[in-house]
Amino acid sequence: MTGSKTKRNLTAFRNDQRGSVLVESALIMPLVILFIAGIADYGITLYQYHTLSTANGSAVRQLIVSRGFDNPYAGVRDQYNEWAPNLTVTDDDIIVSVADSDGKLKACTDKTSPSCRTLLDDAAGKQATVSLNFPCTTTFIPSMASPCPIKITASGMVE
Repeated sequence: MTGSKTKRNLTAFRNDQRGSVLVESALIMPLVILFIAGIADYGITLYQYHTLSTANGSAVRQLIVSRGFDNPYAGVRDQYNEWAPNLTVTDDDIIVSVADSDGKLKACTDKTSPSCRTLLDDAAGKQATVSLNFPCTTTFIPSMASPCPIKITASGMVE
């Protein structure tokens, strides 16, 4: 009699579906949370890229009209502060280049010296470039799936 009772209990246990939703949720929920976190990280990175792209375009426009200014680099830097105030863009992230008399781009290495001004004053009708290499960080997903760093370059003809 105990054998048939045990068999009946096993059959009842096998047909019992209480708790199955909890088990399924425990298996699927981490993947759903990871997916939502990835969407959030991608959105943050896309926002940073759009903001920095706008700031970089404004910075190159400022650079190409800065002939005769004492410190053209300061005008470029101000554009990042104005257009991307919530992102920390450092001087090391920005590369300002101006074409020399041979038409080759030369980077303004010393941002405070008049070398950038001299290059810019002699570059009427030549190319000037502002490049940005922004080391963005992701919030939820590790850097293995991250599109960082953000690299943007814009150029224009010096007026």
